[in-house]
Amino acid sequence: KLFLRVRMNISGQRLSTPLRADVSMVLLEWLQLGCHQGESLHPGRRPETAASRWLQTCNAWREIWKKRGRAPESMRKHLAKAQKRFHCALHGSLQRRQKALQQLLQEKAPTERLEK
Repeated sequence: KLFLRVRMNISGQRLSTPLRADVSMVLLEWLQLGCHQGESLHPGRRPETAASRWLQTCNAWREIWKKRGRAPESMRKHLAKAQKRFHCALHGSLQRRQKALQQLLQEKAPTERLEK
């Protein structure tokens, strides 16, 4: 018998679904977790999108395991680790974006002064 699961890596923390023999169930979980949306969970790409996808993914993952009977405390601990890593990556991405915007504004400022 062949068993499958969905696995995703979010900022170095892996989230997996239960092993299943039913391929259609695995595909449904893949959709629920939003894996079909590509790397939209990567904070460096689009932080706003990543933050909203993070919430969707956490809720879906929690529901999948809840139906399977996983202990709430175990889920909470696992998601807390993942959330900490995700938030660190998101914070770093936002800081880099802010720095890039400040540099852009500083570069633009001298030309505006010349035009006045």
